[in-house]
Amino acid sequence: MTWDRLLSEDGRDVRPKGAEGKWREMIKLSQPENDYQHVVTSSIVRALQDKTQMFSMDNSAQVRTRLTHSIEVDAIARRLIPAVLNILKDYQDTGKYKKGHFLKQYFIDDGDNDGYKRIDAMQRTLETAGLLHDLGNPPFGHEGERCLSERIRKWCSDHAGLLTPDEIKNLGNVEGNSQALRFLIHPNPAMDIALANPTYALLATMTKYTVSSKDWTEEYKGSEVVWRHKPGHYLSEHEACEDMGTKLGLIRSVDGPHEYCRHPLAYLLEASDDIAYLTADLEDAYAMGLVKDEHIADMWQQLKPDYERNKAEGKPRLNGCMENVKELTDKLGTYGDDDFDGKLLYIHQWIFQMRDSLVYSAAQAFSYHLDEIIGGSYRSELLETSELSRHVVEVLHDVMERNVYKNTEIVRQRERGTHALGLIFERFTSCVDDSTGEARLTEGTHIPCTLKSYLDNTRKGADLDDGLSPAYHTLRTVLDYLCSLTDRRVLELYDAYQAYDKVETL
Repeated sequence: MTWDRLLSEDGRDVRPKGAEGKWREMIKLSQPENDYQHVVTSSIVRALQDKTQMFSMDNSAQVRTRLTHSIEVDAIARRLIPAVLNILKDYQDTGKYKKGHFLKQYFIDDGDNDGYKRIDAMQRTLETAGLLHDLGNPPFGHEGERCLSERIRKWCSDHAGLLTPDEIKNLGNVEGNSQALRFLIHPNPAMDIALANPTYALLATMTKYTVSSKDWTEEYKGSEVVWRHKPGHYLSEHEACEDMGTKLGLIRSVDGPHEYCRHPLAYLLEASDDIAYLTADLEDAYAMGLVKDEHIADMWQQLKPDYERNKAEGKPRLNGCMENVKELTDKLGTYGDDDFDGKLLYIHQWIFQMRDSLVYSAAQAFSYHLDEIIGGSYRSELLETSELSRHVVEVLHDVMERNVYKNTEIVRQRERGTHALGLIFERFTSCVDDSTGEARLTEGTHIPCTLKSYLDNTRKGADLDDGLSPAYHTLRTVLDYLCSLTDRRVLELYDAYQAYDKVETL
């Protein structure tokens, strides 16, 4: 793969029209910069402020939402390209690892400003993807994905004659990354999304998984190839994703399903996301009293044997991330039991130290494995490959899994939300004609006006020339609307329908 193609401004139709194109040319606004400017004005991005990150329906400013998480991912992403450049310059200047050819070959051409423009395009594309990466997550996160997948599989089983086997399999895999691509590639005319026709470079950076949902199977969850762990895109976006792979020169896999390898920037986006949530979730959980001092002390005890072994073997550099956990444990021990605010303030400060360490770890892994990444043969996550971070990431995952993700109250909140989401799905799909698969929109159809507009646009012929059935398009449109809802809006709709049904029975 080559960066000139990987950073191409090609897309389905990205060239500005009329006055916008004129003024963009006058102020020298690049396509990646233009994408970023559009993203920050989009209401569908603003709606992330009312979607769950970890603690559903918590109004505390301390607790993060999907929007604040996305802003943090953007902030981390913008640090990764400079970090990679510094490491590559070190390779070039010192000949370390004999990888000095990286800098010229992949980033900067001597005596040519194109290399610097390329770096700017990388950074801005990565930042924009950071803001957008959770765009398609349904209400209540991964639990919402599971709920909608189960409900739609049941619907398809009851109406199998309206859909092809590929369509049924495709609809039954509701996945936030695939939904984000759909929102950007096929925005419904009734949908207020400012970023229309994004570049393929941006879409590919957001594509963590590359297997079509019609080809994806459960066995891929355990694959050693990271881009196979989840379905990558829906049937409705298959043609666009194939075109994207061709235009960007992505390498096609020869030993698995019909797929392309990842875009190199997708690895950096994934690392940014992991760094953000691993550290922020710990801070939020500590603020909520779910992670305590003894849990953090236990983290250090798990890391201590590796830490001591590295010191004994003369490899202290490998202790960078572990040193951060040791410092956190030691510092918390200096506060009194009643000084919770002081501890929380220190944890907030500590997050920046840990993020710096993890950013360096990810950048170092990316730089060292860049030959494999560009060649399409690198198949792991950056933080899992790096000796600097791998064990720390495992321990952070473990403390959150044991003390937070399975917490009784958090599980109860998720169950309440997904119960409401499931009943709303049934309400919305009750308007689908059992014989044609199209929506029946009458005065007695009690669904939100926005969804009616979505369905009306679909029924009038949007994308119906792609060989997919009317039922597929109708159900995909219902899912579009459900995935665009906030957690709070789902609960409001649920309460409204409960009240309406109670009145109807009187």
